[in-house]
Amino acid sequence: MELADVRLRQGDTAWLCYGSANHDETEFDRPEIYDLDRPAHGHLAFGAGRHACSGSAFAPQIARIALEELFARHPRIRLEPDHEIIVRGWMFQGTTELPVRMPR
Repeated sequence: MELADVRLRQGDTAWLCYGSANHDETEFDRPEIYDLDRPAHGHLAFGAGRHACSGSAFAPQIARIALEELFARHPRIRLEPDHEIIVRGWMFQGTTELPVRMPR
């Protein structure tokens, strides 16, 4: 079989880099930019097919509820304007910190 112009033969070893998932510039506009307003697009965060994560239906709901509660309790919460958001990781990418301001 051929994958991305590379010939793979039976018995060949292939390595997956999860950190590159959802970073295909032919599928995602400026994939290196963390953009909360990016239109919804198929992604690989929860796998696919028979390898799909059973939590894929619950995780978005948990995140939605958590964020609704956070914003309801702290309606004036804002990102710290002078802090650069850095996304890192090889296996799984994400931020290690996200400073915010929570005015009273």
